[in-house]
Amino acid sequence: MDFNFKTDPIWKPHDIVGIDIGTRSVKAVQLKKKGKLTKLVGYGRLEVPENYIIEGIISEPEKLAGLIKDFFKKITWGKITATRVNLSISESKVFTRILTLPHTDDKSRSDAVIWEATQIVPMAMDDLYIDWQYIGPNNEDPKSDDIIFAAAPKSIVNSYIQLAGLLGLEIISIETNLGAVARAMVPNKAIGETVLVVDLGAKSTSMAIFDQYIRVTGSTLVGGENLTKKIAEVLKLEINEAERLKLKKDDKDLVKVREAIDVELTDMTREIDRMIHYYYEKINKENIISKILLCGGTASLPGLSEYFTEKLDITTVVGNPWSNISVYPIKPVPREEAPIYTNAIGLALLGFENE
Repeated sequence: MDFNFKTDPIWKPHDIVGIDIGTRSVKAVQLKKKGKLTKLVGYGRLEVPENYIIEGIISEPEKLAGLIKDFFKKITWGKITATRVNLSISESKVFTRILTLPHTDDKSRSDAVIWEATQIVPMAMDDLYIDWQYIGPNNEDPKSDDIIFAAAPKSIVNSYIQLAGLLGLEIISIETNLGAVARAMVPNKAIGETVLVVDLGAKSTSMAIFDQYIRVTGSTLVGGENLTKKIAEVLKLEINEAERLKLKKDDKDLVKVREAIDVELTDMTREIDRMIHYYYEKINKENIISKILLCGGTASLPGLSEYFTEKLDITTVVGNPWSNISVYPIKPVPREEAPIYTNAIGLALLGFENE
């Protein structure tokens, strides 16, 4: 979904900032190209009051815009100077499908996508923004084409547009968070691999299987906050103490935490396993998923990558979206915080593709 929403800019023109609007925080990253290097201009994270973003909709746009303006002026690491922005919507709020349609011209294909949308999306078309992208011929039927289809609620998108207007930013694009995450997490040298990306957010976890394109997506309402609350409930701790314990690397604490959140981790593993089987059965039984990449605020949960490796028998690692970015002279992001900025980095990188 692309918008040409122009406002009077309040920052330097021609730069693009990737802004990840989460349930409880806003992350921003601005990059620039210098020869073959991708250099960091500025980055930061802003905690957001709980009632500012409800079900993906920015319910307090004026207040949030005021916080973000102050945040950009006082940002600790580098600077944010952009007048243009790339944004993303959580996969859990977007209807996405891979459609297989008979080969035809663009006009007929567009009509076919719209018709298919009316059959599979449980919302009125008037309440949605719809976008689609041609992938190519279907692997099993060359006379058919694979299409990536997405539909986003206008209520969410319009709240983003309103926020951008209040900030004086021009929206260049809005995409799903998993699209941005895949761009940041899968390096060019691994673009031919098939990987499973898991984005662990505060309220939910989004997942996608990527083999040059996002082929299968899924989500679960298990997120970092759910895990913290469960630890607090089972171990009879205050929320702050449960959050601290969740991130400790002591072996004894790992056992207690693992036992407390076993049901939630099992549910998450079951959903990932379901996606994997669907991919092999319906999409491409020849490709082998080479690894699972974790990102998001809960990706640094001690022992989580080892847990998925054991349960799913696929090598699982915490991705490092900063690995191909030149940070100097800005202070590097602490290792445990690095996955938090994955979405924002992917959005910033999209700016180079659109140039």
